Amino acid sequence: MSGLELALRLAGASHLVLAIAHIPISRYLGWKADLQGASLLTRQIFWVHCFFICLVLTLMGALAACDPATLMTRSPLGLYVNGAIAFFWLVRLFCQWFVYDASLWRGKRFETSIHVLFSVVWMFYVLVYGTALRAQL
Repeated sequence: MSGLELALRLAGASHLVLAIAHIPISRYLGWKADLQGASLLTRQIFWVHCFFICLVLTLMGALAACDPATLMTRSPLGLYVNGAIAFFWLVRLFCQWFVYDASLWRGKRFETSIHVLFSVVWMFYVLVYGTALRAQL
């Protein structure tokens, strides 16, 4: 197994973990209680968006974890998929640092640890899918 194949499998497996982790994360962050004051439409849109985020994570994860060769074989589709996933995680990394307010984590040990952990994970994804993209060129 090549290093890129292993990295894709690890990335894929961690995508699946992230999808499953949305359940305890939603409880820990108290999303249900926070949404009580929102309109029915806003609550439903929020939960549907969460479902689709989990679905996208599951689909990306399943592809990378179960069939990394598809992402490593030179093809227009491999080029597009690797580029799209790398871009997706690059934008997510940008949001981690420039959209979320630093007061949410700065000066708080646990929250800072989570912020750094996810920053490293998003960088790992950008690196893995970016490397797979570069191999397509």
